[in-house]
Amino acid sequence: MMDKESIQLNADVIGIVFPTYYETYGGVPLIVRRFVNKFKNIGSKYLFAICTYGGASVTALKYLDKIIKSHGGKLAAGFTVNMPSNLAGPNLNNTKKQQKMFHIWNENIEVISGYINAKKEIKLDTPNVLFGKAYVLIKLIFNPLIFLFKPSTLNQLKKYSDSSDLPYEELLTTMDNSFYINEKCVGCQNCSRICPVKNIKIVDDTIMAASL
Repeated sequence: MMDKESIQLNADVIGIVFPTYYETYGGVPLIVRRFVNKFKNIGSKYLFAICTYGGASVTALKYLDKIIKSHGGKLAAGFTVNMPSNLAGPNLNNTKKQQKMFHIWNENIEVISGYINAKKEIKLDTPNVLFGKAYVLIKLIFNPLIFLFKPSTLNQLKKYSDSSDLPYEELLTTMDNSFYINEKCVGCQNCSRICPVKNIKIVDDTIMAASL
């Protein structure tokens, strides 16, 4: 789909499922932004989104709704799902905590699918023990703190870039420069085949190179 200039949506119901990245800058991964910006003929469609998050997801659904509205549609329903974080640490991703996350998700599958099957409109739904009904309060507290994280996020991105003048969206792609391999690589080429942005090349069977 990403190779196409535009994407014509023929289905009446369209779902977008994605992980939350860089919450301080909207939370929607760049590839998802590009994908949604290709949508055509979405005015009368029922669009829903489910985003997973490790730490928090306060702005992602709102940001996605903004993109969809710019194309004449709207995000009819949005759901957030707490899943294991990609951060290291025994207190962040211990087995007990992960099982609790999966249990909560299993309890809410029928609720979420019920909303979608009935094509109900719901702005934000956070079926999670930590957020749930406290979402509004958390949002009021979290939003001002977002600005505190922006400088550190930009500095991290600029570290992998040859230019410090690029906008956030372009700086984000330079994170590919941090890609590396070691002697454990067996040259199976799976990473190259499944990479959604097709920027991993196989060199000499065992050497991977990221190309922007």
